[in-house]
Amino acid sequence: MMKFEYQVCQVQGSKVTFVNGKFQSDIHITGAVDPASMDSAMESCPSVWKYLNKVGREGWELVTSGVMSTSDEGSLQILYLKRAV
Repeated sequence: MMKFEYQVCQVQGSKVTFVNGKFQSDIHITGAVDPASMDSAMESCPSVWKYLNKVGREGWELVTSGVMSTSDEGSLQILYLKRAV
């Protein structure tokens, strides 16, 4: 029987911001954050197409996607990926 591992990716705007709950920014943020710092952190997250191309070369396959409603931001796109282990 084949076994798989999975990634759940959160997309905000055109950026992959979280993968399995881990923030994808190159900028490390701790504590209270001013909006400008948060904008910089979000901008440093990978774009969807760059992220999918990168992980595709590592064997990850996009299985499906969906939209999750949020109370203040409107909605987030969620990407579900898998690869054989």
